[in-house]
Amino acid sequence: MSKISPSYLRVHISLQERSTIFLFYSFLPSLFVVASFISFCITFLIYCTKIILIAVVFFFFLFLQLPFPS
Repeated sequence: MSKISPSYLRVHISLQERSTIFLFYSFLPSLFVVASFISFCITFLIYCTKIILIAVVFFFFLFLQLPFPS
């Protein structure tokens, strides 16, 4: 009986490690998708702020030049 319990514990630990590794590898694609989505959102926000800043500067200079026609 004392010889069976360490082997049972060893098998149990290896099964637990396998399950944690399997869970980790099953969560990896979802983490990759979340990371790519976050990076896409960040780049989209950067491009949107660039376009909004260019539009604001353009309209600002347009309104500045409108009252003073050359």
